[in-house]
Amino acid sequence: MEKEPDIQLQVIEAHYQQKRRYQELIERYKTGPQSLHFVSKHSQLTRFLQFLKVGTIEDKKILDLGCGLGDFFKFLKEQGITTQYTGYDIVSHFVGHCLKTYPGEHFEERDILFSKPKDNFDYIFASGIFAHANQISFEEIVTLAFDMCELAFAFNIFETTQPDFFHITKEDVLFFCNRLNPCKVVLVEDYLPGDYTVFLYK
Repeated sequence: MEKEPDIQLQVIEAHYQQKRRYQELIERYKTGPQSLHFVSKHSQLTRFLQFLKVGTIEDKKILDLGCGLGDFFKFLKEQGITTQYTGYDIVSHFVGHCLKTYPGEHFEERDILFSKPKDNFDYIFASGIFAHANQISFEEIVTLAFDMCELAFAFNIFETTQPDFFHITKEDVLFFCNRLNPCKVVLVEDYLPGDYTVFLYK
């Protein structure tokens, strides 16, 4: 994906910060939910449950963007939901863990901003990937993921003023999403303090 040099630099910086932060979390928490910036297993599960509101994903081709330790894949299996699943992450440790834990499944180290896949997906899900983003990388990822999906792109945002985290208002998120001319934008909230999920439909 060709980018202006300053945009490319900001995207690279955001991804460097993500990898650095997650490496610190991995060293501290190993394979616990905290290594993915989830406060607990409960908060992670609660976010996954919101994704199921996007529509019927049974037998659909889905992408778990920022798959981490493969917990969304595990969640779908536990829910009895069969999908054509693919998981991407930019952190090699996470991908290696997934390949070892779920042999034969499709997990891949890939940064879609610099290595866009050839095929599209019915649904794309992204949980927690914007924690250490910046404005440019957020806009680039949302734009590309929405372009790559056939039915909908779903992602969540945690509103926080904590240092080292991405800050963006709900209004700015919705304003940007509507600029992409989706068929419909749905925002789901009131399931966890400060957290909300956005569905962009084609």
